[in-house]
Amino acid sequence: MYHSTFKWVFSIVTNGVATPIIISSEDWEDIHIAVDNFASDIGNITGIRPIVLEAAKISSATDAIICPGRRQSRGWVGNGYVIAGSDKRGTVYALYEHSEQFGVSPWY
Repeated sequence: MYHSTFKWVFSIVTNGVATPIIISSEDWEDIHIAVDNFASDIGNITGIRPIVLEAAKISSATDAIICPGRRQSRGWVGNGYVIAGSDKRGTVYALYEHSEQFGVSPWY
């Protein structure tokens, strides 16, 4: 992670290693499906699919993409990057929106 003149940059893949995705084991099934699709999209783009780790409770992480289903704003947690919506459906939407920003059509 580094700061450029215009924005923060979070590396999805660095030196051939994908940043893991951490999700709560208690999250809604649709969030788990969206996370799996998001990981596949990253793998299709970079050639390296990140592993998805389930945690009983998520509070913070180091170098991870965190996908909580509870209300939390998108942004940084420690060295991690949070993808979340205002509710469960918003989190699913946020995951697909990130894939679309990577250039993956949500309609494939």
